[in-house]
Amino acid sequence: MNILVTGEYGFLASALIDSLTKIHNLIMYDHDVRYYKSFENIDIILHFASPSDRVEFTNREKVTTTIIDGTINMVNIAKENNAVLVFASTMGVYTYDIDDVYCSCKRAMEHYILSTCDRYVILRIPRVYHKTRDKGLMRLLRTGNVSEEQMCNNVEFLDLSEFTKQTVRALRDNTNQIFEYNNMQNKSVQEIKELYV
Repeated sequence: MNILVTGEYGFLASALIDSLTKIHNLIMYDHDVRYYKSFENIDIILHFASPSDRVEFTNREKVTTTIIDGTINMVNIAKENNAVLVFASTMGVYTYDIDDVYCSCKRAMEHYILSTCDRYVILRIPRVYHKTRDKGLMRLLRTGNVSEEQMCNNVEFLDLSEFTKQTVRALRDNTNQIFEYNNMQNKSVQEIKELYV
């Protein structure tokens, strides 16, 4: 099976690549997803290319064009190949904040995929943590930028190994679906620090 992967250097996609590389032929989209590139004989597209950190979200135009133009390009490649498009969305689509460009764009692209794509899996990805994560909360914990008060806050998340296991299962079932993750952990920020930092 030929699987086209975008965002292959990212935290989540790189973990999936490790799980899939032994049994599938992986093709990396080594190109800016905002610009179309043609591919043939693709069975599945893992579309994970996206800004992934609050620091990256400050460039609203790049966030918007990467998510929207990139996803439209992947939908077109999926249609040309009769491939399954696996779209890395976010649990953030449940919160409606018009100023949250990332979640707004992900929500818009979910609707676009549902209305235009014949074969798809939409992954509603929660927070995912592991000792190799270097963005978001993990970066704040490593740099000591979390207050004592914040250390008591609880966070719902998945461990990277559980994320990978559930995502591979969703790929096997590759029917048209919005995939919701389960077996979430709920721990304080202090406990997360003890686990991963």
